[in-house]
Amino acid sequence: MSRNWKRTLAAATALLMSLCLAFGSGMTASQVNAAKDTYEDAGYYEMSYIVVADEEMDAEMLASYGLKAGLVLDEDGTGFLFLADDITELTWADGWIESEGETVEYAMRRGTLIMEEEDDGEHVRMEFVLSDDPAPTREELAGSGFGAGGGFDIDEYDTEDVIVVSSVEELMEAIDDYRTVILKPGTYNITEFLNDYDLEEWDWEEYEEIQEDEEAEELDYGLYFEKVFDGEGLVINNVDGLTLISADPKKPAEIVCEPRYAEVLNCVDCDNLTIEHVILGHTDGEGSCTGDVIALHDCWNTQIVGSELYGCGAYAFELDDCYSIDVKDCYIHDCTYGIATIDETYDVSFCHTRFEDCKEFTMFEVSDSGVVFLGCNFKNLDGALISADNDSTVKFAACTFDKDAKASLDEVAGDNIKVIE
Repeated sequence: MSRNWKRTLAAATALLMSLCLAFGSGMTASQVNAAKDTYEDAGYYEMSYIVVADEEMDAEMLASYGLKAGLVLDEDGTGFLFLADDITELTWADGWIESEGETVEYAMRRGTLIMEEEDDGEHVRMEFVLSDDPAPTREELAGSGFGAGGGFDIDEYDTEDVIVVSSVEELMEAIDDYRTVILKPGTYNITEFLNDYDLEEWDWEEYEEIQEDEEAEELDYGLYFEKVFDGEGLVINNVDGLTLISADPKKPAEIVCEPRYAEVLNCVDCDNLTIEHVILGHTDGEGSCTGDVIALHDCWNTQIVGSELYGCGAYAFELDDCYSIDVKDCYIHDCTYGIATIDETYDVSFCHTRFEDCKEFTMFEVSDSGVVFLGCNFKNLDGALISADNDSTVKFAACTFDKDAKASLDEVAGDNIKVIE
């Protein structure tokens, strides 16, 4: 999937899930129902078309990218909107949909529900087609994951797509599209691999130029090296469907690198990435650290489960221009500058994750992004907990905080940083 398409879908689905399209009427649900108290449009609607500016995607392309979204409008004026297992409750009347105090006007044309307006100077249009299939229930959608095409289904591939490794050389050589790599217990030092293998050097300027030119050829997928102040770091480019998982969750494999200025895992334009029961960080050593643990650039649908990320890294996560990043049941600790920088990244969730003993600056720096924390624990963090600009939304639900973390959060909680006890 091209970077342009990731931006288009991220923008469209962010608008879709929030139902705060900036061009709404500002009417309340009671005003909507009073103005037009009919429900003839009740039914189940599947998303069939998106256009943002000059980029458009039809139903076939949506399915191929695993984007499953729809509207359920019940006859009693209630319903919900879903994107995979993300569900937004709503109320509605013919011509209007209301959610979280915001309303959106829609039009019906021959069984197609259409939302269309201008947003920040860009033309936005979304279409939902009335379906003959039974409407999914909330229970059926819960835990369904990112659409029909996301993730890795081992039954779809030959056994050669599942590889067991015990050395860093075997790990690096196993990285490929739709590949599950099972790591035996031990330490996998990426720097040792880079010292012995001749890879092509990564060029950020060339990459950015290619992303701006739709007719330019993409860089070859696979492994590159990047020069940093104190050595070399690994870059994984344009790999789709890669899973890294420890063979024994009780003895998780550990992936490390030596340079303080290199990211441990630096993934660019990688989709459907899964990391499960793996430990990641830099090797022990003196010196300042500006390299992060996991850096994701233009990545789509990443899941990090049951893993441990430690400092240094400067930050555990650097998320830039990504979509659908899920961190679940992880342990993040001892990072030297903070925990995460999150920029232009939608649908980020941290679930049942512990954040402890990190220091120095703001723990979570969020800009133009959407982030949810569910059931997380924040303890002994030496710095402000979070900052978020006005283009971001952050929610903390059922989380626990030590005294300092809670006091820091209370100072910034408001319209775009919400706490749900």
